[in-house]
Amino acid sequence: MGCAGRQGGMPGPQGPPGPPGIQGAPGPQGPVGPVGPPGGRDLTDQPTEGMFVTNRRFMGTTAISATSGQMRIVYFTAIRTETLANLAVNGSTVAAGLTLIRFGLYRQDSDPFTTQYPLTLIAGTANDLTVFNAVNARFIRATQAPYTVTEGQRYAFAVLQIGTTPASLVGNTVGAGGSGGQAINRRNPSIAGILNGQTDLPATITSGIGATAGIFACELLP
Repeated sequence: MGCAGRQGGMPGPQGPPGPPGIQGAPGPQGPVGPVGPPGGRDLTDQPTEGMFVTNRRFMGTTAISATSGQMRIVYFTAIRTETLANLAVNGSTVAAGLTLIRFGLYRQDSDPFTTQYPLTLIAGTANDLTVFNAVNARFIRATQAPYTVTEGQRYAFAVLQIGTTPASLVGNTVGAGGSGGQAINRRNPSIAGILNGQTDLPATITSGIGATAGIFACELLP
């Protein structure tokens, strides 16, 4: 048999790379991360349901007085969105000879940095003359229907008493620092006010809220 032939010359240079292959399908979605804090709202000392309207750390032993037909108002911003069914107020003294006691919750339908009106009633308790029948007590009353508050929305909590001797409320006072719209608690966004001459909780408020130094302790509850 003859010998094998001699192998040919050196291999040629490597050719250019081919086009990339087809991209594969994306992988499965990862788990959902934890929910962050709601919009930077201060939840210090707040319950997991409902909310304290006024900061308890600044509530003193001051008795915030009221006169018959005078609606006391405290403004606040809701810290979360939730549906609730009760309102609460801490009374300081005992009421006597009253014909109407109601708590109300109003929504501020405007830019709170430019005005304090209008206010629209979204929840109210029934007339209950057993409220404020004890000294330094917390009074929780159901609203006539459940209500929903929205995180970041501005609201106003109101207490109205009509009769001979309205109860004083637990709270604190803010120095005037001016009069009328220049009072500290009346500068926008307003934090407190009074509306005189009322016979019941008005459905809407478009004017007439005056300045007050008194801020009372109140809560929204499930």
